[in-house]
This record gives sequence, structure tokens and C-alpha cells, in this order.
Amino acid sequence: MTTSASDLRLIRCTTGDVTVGLDVRHVAAVERGDQLAGRQPGGGPGVFRARDAEWPLADLPGAPAGRVAGYGHVVLFDGPGGRVGLVVDRVSAVESVPRAAVTPLPIGLGEEWARKFSGVAVTATGPLAVLATGAPEWAARDAAAAPTAAAAAAAREGRSFVPTRLVTFSRTEYPGPGGRATSIGVPVEAVAEVYDPDPGSRVPGAADHARELVVWRGRPLVVIDALRWVGLPAAAPGSRRVVVVRTGSGAVGVPAGAAAQILPASTPCVAARRNLPLRWSRVAAAFDTSDQTVVVPDWSRLGST
Repeated sequence: MTTSASDLRLIRCTTGDVTVGLDVRHVAAVERGDQLAGRQPGGGPGVFRARDAEWPLADLPGAPAGRVAGYGHVVLFDGPGGRVGLVVDRVSAVESVPRAAVTPLPIGLGEEWARKFSGVAVTATGPLAVLATGAPEWAARDAAAAPTAAAAAAAREGRSFVPTRLVTFSRTEYPGPGGRATSIGVPVEAVAEVYDPDPGSRVPGAADHARELVVWRGRPLVVIDALRWVGLPAAAPGSRRVVVVRTGSGAVGVPAGAAAQILPASTPCVAARRNLPLRWSRVAAAFDTSDQTVVVPDWSRLGST
């Protein structure tokens, strides 16, 4: 492969099944992990000591915390607050990626993830999240946004008929097996495609609802668990089939589940009668038909990250 001077040169850093890319321009050194000091079991505070100096340690976002010592490698890089040691299982040889193959962060990953990564490189082996070395607050967690009274009231408005044709999918049973069927509903015009993606990558450090990063039409696409995003239990793993939903500011993928079906606009319905644990600030509507509860997410609430 011919390397251009404008290519981005990345080193792959892996812990468990989480792999991210790190721009080699910011890497000061790659050291063996047998010089960890003060490391607590299961991760936590600690430093890396070498050549009469020591630097604070950090774990790979979204990966299991490192062991106490002898843990693979420490990748030293320069962040805004000084040098940091990233504790990883292993590192790969440097690979070159055309800058045109590095895209902005797709939506649906959560603000916490956006602080830790600067973009996604679409490589020959799949999408690769590129670590943002200027984000030392990797361990920070955001509180969930509280729903406003206006949003909750609007989402609970009853309707006598489904207002538009919907595609329903990701069917589950709530509160458990044998419970009433509950599905995600999306207006037909918001569905861009239904397809079976190739295996993608785990999304390190992303919000809990983000399942996987895949490639759709040459660009990275986040597959989210829409049920979990609106506050319901996570959907059970199923087929690889994904519904690509246009959100206005981008697109996300949602697992289709066992089957997707069209719900006609004339379908009789009433406002959801059960006390569902929904995050109402993320819900546009929730209603009951004769055989299921349909939750229509407000995709604009995914934001720009």
C-alpha cells in the first residue's frame, strides 16, 4: 500500500474486545506494562514509572480495567494536562489511513463518547474510533437529562388513530416474557433502508444504548438499542438485520428483531395505558393498538453526537 504524506498514521490499541486508534503524532513511547505502581485490583489510581519519571494511568475507554501489574503495554501520549499512560493489552503496527476515510463522529453515541473520540476511520477491517488525546476526563459520566413536564405531557397525548404509516420492529415483551408486546415505531418516510451489515466494532466508552459501529454505504453508522434508549429493557440479540432511520441530523441503525411490519395510518389506538418506565423526553408518542404497545422515539433528541 502506498502511503501519502497527508495520510493519518494510527496505532491500534486493544484491551479485551475493544480496539481504538491513536494518532502516532501524539504518542511519546510504548512501554511494557510491568512497571505499573500503585495500581489497584480492577483498575483505579496508579502511575507508570520509567527512567526516573512517573505518569498517571488511564484505561482504554469502554474496556475492562487493567490488572495490577504486568498488563501488556502502556502507551504514553501527551494530553492537555501532561503525559498520560494508557494501559492496554496489546498494540499493533502503525497503519496509514487516508484522511478522507476519517469521518466526523456519527450521531447516537452520547456526549460522553464524543468527548473521548475525535472521529471514525473507515479501514479495510471495519470502522475504527480515533481517540481524542485532548480529553483527559474519560472517566466522567453524564447524568441523564430529566424529562420536562411539557415533553412528558406531549408524549402522553392520546390519539384515536395512528397519525401516519409506521414501520414497527424491535418487538419485545414488557414487563417480561408473557407480557404485552411492545415495539418501536418509525414513520415509513424516515426509513432509509433495511439491510444486513457486516460485523462491525464495539463502541468503546459510548452510551449504554450504543451497540455497535458498522459501515453503511461507505460511512460509519451507529447501531443503537432503541428500546433501551427510550427507557425500556434492552432488546434480546437477534438477527443482523438493521433498520436505518433518518433522524434529520444524520442516521442511526436499529436492530429489526424477528420481524418488521407496516402499521397503517387508520389503525385504531389509544394513549398507552400502562405505566411504562419511559424516558419521556425521548418519546414523541406512545400508544396501544389491539395487540401491542408502540413507542415512537423522538429521534431529534439523539442530538449531534
